[in-house]
Amino acid sequence: MRKLELNEILNYLIPTESYRFPMDLNEIFKDNLNDRFLGLEIGIGNGIFLVEVASKFPQRFFIGVEKSLRFLKDAIRRLGNVSVNNVKLFNSFGELVVRDILPNNSIDEVYVNFPDPWPKKAHVKRRLLNRRFLRVLSRRGKLGLKLWLLTDHHKYRDWVLDEVPKELYKAHWGVGIPQWVPQTKYMRKWLSEGKEIYHVILELRKRDEDQSLDERLRRVRDMIQVKFIGDNPVEKFSSMKGFTTKLTDSSGRTRAILKILDTISEEDRSWLECLIIEVTELYNLEQRILLKLSRDPKGYWWLRSESLGQVILTPNALKLVEKLLEELNPSEVAYSNL
Repeated sequence: MRKLELNEILNYLIPTESYRFPMDLNEIFKDNLNDRFLGLEIGIGNGIFLVEVASKFPQRFFIGVEKSLRFLKDAIRRLGNVSVNNVKLFNSFGELVVRDILPNNSIDEVYVNFPDPWPKKAHVKRRLLNRRFLRVLSRRGKLGLKLWLLTDHHKYRDWVLDEVPKELYKAHWGVGIPQWVPQTKYMRKWLSEGKEIYHVILELRKRDEDQSLDERLRRVRDMIQVKFIGDNPVEKFSSMKGFTTKLTDSSGRTRAILKILDTISEEDRSWLECLIIEVTELYNLEQRILLKLSRDPKGYWWLRSESLGQVILTPNALKLVEKLLEELNPSEVAYSNL
């Protein structure tokens, strides 16, 4: 297997410092995406489908999302082998990318190929294409957006059709693979065995009008940079190692935890290495965030976040950082836009 070059990875992988809502897609692609086609594949695996589609339509732009770094590396190799340059990749979860990062009115098509059907009753809540996700997607997509789902699981097909908000989407389904879809090895295997593959197509007719999520995400963006007024917080930072705080739901179950793993302090700056673990129905997310405290020439102290690997500042992560700020207890805090 060919070894990946660093420039290949950097060419395709979206840097974590760009994981903010709303993402500037023009900056990510180094091109003007206004009125240009943008396709999104969730769960790209080893990239066969994405490479074929991006190669077939070089004038379009595509984003791929894959939580497995091993599969993502395989996809980058495939993209590099054919010199595809209209694709960018997230090493993350599909729901987080759509909910917390992509801007409104940006997506033309979404592709979800053979997602895990989570057949056990206790695991149904982990399925991606639920009503809540489809409502958020209606804001991120352009009117007329099409979502293409392929599955070999008829119960999953029926479940998705039941979850569709009928006031937002027009839905229909059929048997077989649409002619334009590149057939992967997995698809050909199933078809050769005479097994049925179903396709579901959702077409966006109307957007969800609830803007509360977007407003919360903008506050997340605004909270990343914090100015301390009056106090010198370095001494307090130095004593924070081992500090832990958590969030619980209405039933008392722990949903998110922040723990300070280490502290580093110097005369005019300090760092906190934080571990944030978040548990939801759809994903378990473990993130490391480096909070840097430094003093500007005017004498003000600023707290800024830096990523250690994959990081997404979800609403729960924000709440945990807010609880950390309460513990630091500065005399005054001013929040600043980035």
